[in-house]
Amino acid sequence: MCRLKELLEIEGLDEPTVEALRERAKNALATIATGPGRKPPVITNRLTIC
Repeated sequence: MCRLKELLEIEGLDEPTVEALRERAKNALATIATGPGRKPPVITNRLTIC
């Protein structure tokens, strides 16, 4: 959650905005990582690819 706190310190970013950005980033990573012969990555709530 440290990164969430860092993002909340940016002027104009509130928690719902940060959560929306996190969700968009998670979806983008899944889209990029999925390709022929690849299986979708496992993404945790910290955007870690396992």
